[in-house]
Amino acid sequence: MNDLEIETRVGALTRDLERVTGQLRMLGEVGRAVASALDINVVLQRIIVAAVEMSGADQGTIYDYDEAARHFLPLAMHGMEQSHMDTLRASPVRLGEGAVGHAGATGQPWDVSDVTVEPGYEGRMREITMRAGLRAVLAVPMIRGEHIVGGIVVRRKVPGAFGAERIGLLQIAAQSTLALQNERLIRELEIKSRELEAANQINAQVEAQRMTGQMIEALPTPIFFKDTDGRYLGVNKAWESYHGVPRQAFLGKTVYDLYPKNPEVARRLHVKDQELWDRPGSQEYETVITTRDGKHHDATYYKATFTHADGSVAGLIGTIIDITARKQEEKRRAMEHAVTRVLSEAETISEAQSRIIQTICEHLGWAHGVHCPWNERTQQLSFAEEWHIDVPEIAEFVTSSNLSVVDAPAWKGEAP
Repeated sequence: MNDLEIETRVGALTRDLERVTGQLRMLGEVGRAVASALDINVVLQRIIVAAVEMSGADQGTIYDYDEAARHFLPLAMHGMEQSHMDTLRASPVRLGEGAVGHAGATGQPWDVSDVTVEPGYEGRMREITMRAGLRAVLAVPMIRGEHIVGGIVVRRKVPGAFGAERIGLLQIAAQSTLALQNERLIRELEIKSRELEAANQINAQVEAQRMTGQMIEALPTPIFFKDTDGRYLGVNKAWESYHGVPRQAFLGKTVYDLYPKNPEVARRLHVKDQELWDRPGSQEYETVITTRDGKHHDATYYKATFTHADGSVAGLIGTIIDITARKQEEKRRAMEHAVTRVLSEAETISEAQSRIIQTICEHLGWAHGVHCPWNERTQQLSFAEEWHIDVPEIAEFVTSSNLSVVDAPAWKGEAP
């Protein structure tokens, strides 16, 4: 690769980095809006504005699904003409109809590159979309368990597919909307709990408690309750599935029983609980946990204390949001940025290759990396570059593996 090719490559990667940085900034704004105490309609408006900008669209809509009527109603819109908005409100989109109806019925995103030629996009929705001067449509469903919650749709005047990256960004916006609705449900549960304490009728209390339990059980995020001794009072189905622990076998136990093989994780969570007992209120933090199937998860914990009728602290309620996929994506983007910097700073290709291997390993948490180019003439993979952490066990592994891997013949068939 000559200097001109390197310069061209660095320029392309820099532009990609700038684009990704802008998308991350908008995602951060969405996250802050969801975490704020703003009115839900204000937050929904922020989400749809960010969704339109991230996807490079001209307009967009967040829909709420009416399960009884089997149609979608617009909740928030951006960039739309009044006549288009009036049409969607007056004649709601039915399940299976248009982009959001199709996404809701299939449970999958639908990327329509040109509504004028897509066979599945016909009838009145094609007419409405074309009348608004739009050609490309992307819809992402919002699903909670087995139930359709709604969907997000962005539209563009220029035909062409939105692509996998923008579908992924729109799915994050959809998850933010679901998180907002979950947060609203949790707040409603807290209000309902306070109302229960003030209720004078036992029958009313029992019924309200039953409804609260059903709402908690239906939430797709793990929910748990603890008393002030740190013992679990209750969990929902999502918590059971997440940890792989049946509730009846675990109620009354502590976080140390949940992580018998990871006492450090248990201690870290116990310390955070203690902070909440010392300063009642709410709490939010990120941590890493290991479930009983051996998988490591990045997670955000949201906790809040609840009280007895006399105002004394009775326990805490908490929910777990798994952010493993988001963290992995952040690591990948950070790695791409670091590789771009290596390419721009390296004086030779050989220097760049060695540093790129080290950069990739360090950002992804790998202990060892190796570069083995394919030799077309000899039909072999040959050892070229490597990097590993300075640990005796890893060094021994590298030494032994190099003896058997260098110039190893490839398997029969096409070259990898």
